[in-house]
Amino acid sequence: CRRRSSHPARLAGEDESIQTLRLWGRLHGRQGDYYVAEGVGGGEPHKDDEQNESTIEEEANKYSYWVCSFPGGPWTRLPSVTPAAIVNARQIKRFLTGNLEAQVLGYPEFPGSESHYVRALISLINAECAIAPSGFFTLNEEGTEISEDEEFTFPDTFGDVADASKWQVYGPAFSSLGRIMPTVEEDEEGNEISLP
Repeated sequence: CRRRSSHPARLAGEDESIQTLRLWGRLHGRQGDYYVAEGVGGGEPHKDDEQNESTIEEEANKYSYWVCSFPGGPWTRLPSVTPAAIVNARQIKRFLTGNLEAQVLGYPEFPGSESHYVRALISLINAECAIAPSGFFTLNEEGTEISEDEEFTFPDTFGDVADASKWQVYGPAFSSLGRIMPTVEEDEEGNEISLP
C-alpha cells in the first residue's frame, strides 16, 4: 500500500488522473476524525466483494472521496456508494469510530465497513446541503440536468436572502430505494416499469 501525503494538493500531485480536488470537510469520530477531500477523477475505486457492480450508480459516484485520520496521515480512497448503503445509513444512527475497517453495528445490518458508512454519510450530506436561492437553477425538459437560469436576478435586500423559504435544495436527491436515477424493469407482459 502506497502512503499518500497529508495535503489534498499533494494527493493530486501523486495521482495525475485527479482532475479537480478540494477539501470537503471533517467528520468527527470517537477515536479519531476523518478529514475528507473531494475530487473528480483518480481512477477506479477499490471494489469490495460486498459491492455488486450493477448496483453502483454513476451519478451518485460522480465525485471521488479520500480521507485521512489526522493531518500528516496517509490518504485512503473511499469505495463507491451503493443504494443499499444509502438506505441503511438513513435508518441507523452511529458514532464514527475513526477506523475505516470497523464493523458498523446496528439494525438494520449495514452492508459494509465504516468506510462504506462514511461514504454513504458524505453522499447524504451532499444531497441535503447543496442549496441556492430559489430560481437560480433550472432543470432541463427531461429533468436530468441542472443549469443556471440566465434570467435570475439576486435579491436586493438582506431580508429576502435571510428568509429560509427563498432557498431551495438543488442537485440529485436519493429516492426511498437509495437511488438517484429510477431503474427500469419489465413486468410479466414485457412492459417497462420505472421504479423510484
